[in-house]
Amino acid sequence: MRSIRTVRAALRAQSESLIPLLTRHHAITRISVVAVALAIVFAISQQSPSQAGRAPDRPSVASSLLPQNVGVGIATDEAVTLRFPEPMDRASVESALRVDPAQPVVFGWSPDNRTVRVAPATRWMTDQRYVVGVPGIARTQGGAELGAPANVSFTTETAPSIVDFQVRFAPISIKAASLAPDVAAVAAAEADELAVVAAQPADTASRVSSRTGVSFEFSTAMDRAATEAAFVITPAVEGAFAWSGNRMTFEPTTPFTPHSRYAISLGGARDVEGNRIGGDTSFSFTTREGAQLASVRPNIGARDVSGRTLSLRFSQPMNVASVARAFSVTNVTADAAVTGKLSWNRERTHLTFTADADFPQASTISVALTGAADADGNLVERSYAFRTVVPAAAAAATPAEPTRPSGPSAPRPPAPPPPAPSGDAVQYALNQINASRAAYGFRPLALDGAVTAVANAHAWDMLRYNYFSHTGRDGSTVHTRLSRAGVGYSRAGENICYHSGIGVVPTLNYCHGVFMSEPYPGHFNHIANILNPNYSRVGVGIAASGGRVYVVWDFAG
Repeated sequence: MRSIRTVRAALRAQSESLIPLLTRHHAITRISVVAVALAIVFAISQQSPSQAGRAPDRPSVASSLLPQNVGVGIATDEAVTLRFPEPMDRASVESALRVDPAQPVVFGWSPDNRTVRVAPATRWMTDQRYVVGVPGIARTQGGAELGAPANVSFTTETAPSIVDFQVRFAPISIKAASLAPDVAAVAAAEADELAVVAAQPADTASRVSSRTGVSFEFSTAMDRAATEAAFVITPAVEGAFAWSGNRMTFEPTTPFTPHSRYAISLGGARDVEGNRIGGDTSFSFTTREGAQLASVRPNIGARDVSGRTLSLRFSQPMNVASVARAFSVTNVTADAAVTGKLSWNRERTHLTFTADADFPQASTISVALTGAADADGNLVERSYAFRTVVPAAAAAATPAEPTRPSGPSAPRPPAPPPPAPSGDAVQYALNQINASRAAYGFRPLALDGAVTAVANAHAWDMLRYNYFSHTGRDGSTVHTRLSRAGVGYSRAGENICYHSGIGVVPTLNYCHGVFMSEPYPGHFNHIANILNPNYSRVGVGIAASGGRVYVVWDFAG
């Protein structure tokens, strides 16, 4: 098992062979601390106790000021055994003994008062170097002072820690046999990809699948009940735990909420020896938003469509098997299904439908996704329609003109130019917005004359003074402009767009297509304004001159 901490270096023992021996036999060190590693024999017999008067004739032995290292990586419940050359006064030793860092200890004396076991009252701290000191003022049973101080040290074992944190994609069950061969191949690749476990660093995991499990690997065997009890996830999620060796996995009962942040803490977890977990015990991740239908071709509500191909682009990878079951194309005019084949790009975000024959002319074609799911299992349901091209002969058919008198034919007046599809350009822009809102299930917006006047003034100001910004030349915003005009609102938003050389209606088509291709649900983007359920009114300002077209959409609720 690989620890993410490094045991702190301890002071070298006076015996050069002690540390290599303990390093080579770590397991023996842990269970034989009292018998071997922590057996301390003070060098008192080599030095006489402090006495008043003349020192003995024998040469004194210098005493090291550094503590003797008597153990490395010892268990946190082990005791230090101190041996003395003669019986000691128990009270004197116990009152004089010092532990650094300070920690309550208990004593256990041998019957002859020559040996004392110093044990932690609870446990030594993990990852800690302790110094146990007996100063020279400690007394023997005979009343003599011990003399020179004796200091010893040891290092405790490393704290249990989390060495690996993972969020993973859960595999999706796919019955490839029920799919067309080209779709089945993508589905098989999807299953393989989703089964891959993807490790993420703590506190940085983002755009995680909502169908993830969360797993932790620990540096040592853990108290499973205590570790599960210490597990806290916010927001709270119901789930179950599973263990494999030192790895704990939490599987939620239901998928995590898309586009949400979750925080996890394991503070207070303990290993099987009772040591509290150390290191980083807090983690977080953010789930990605559910997939949305980002754009379609032909466009929603398009007219004069020809050919046999349509495409749908999604903001996230899709479950291709569910889409294959949920996708349908219908000729509404003839009340007949349109058959064809589906194909996907490698990322499973772009679906192409190729009909078996060209779309019927002069027909309304409906496209529907009913019960489709993205790769995370989030529901994706959309429907829209477009109109196919009308044959030229049918478009040119007009009632027969009355027979004219003989003689020179009067010149036929030129045909008037075709009107915009929805009347004037402002009404056309309003219809674009409401068609998109209807496709997403939102109520239509009302065209507001006062709001339109505000939008129109800003559009003309940008055109006349050749700038393009939500902020007016006077520093105004959509909110201040609406307020100045006396328009009441609880919330407001604004979209602006500019194009040159293509005309008003093509500019409206271009701008609206770009807006609706943005990710949804979005935050402070154009599609978010168009599909905001809190808006009830809209104003459209259009300024066109010299081939330049500026359009402003002001939304109010």
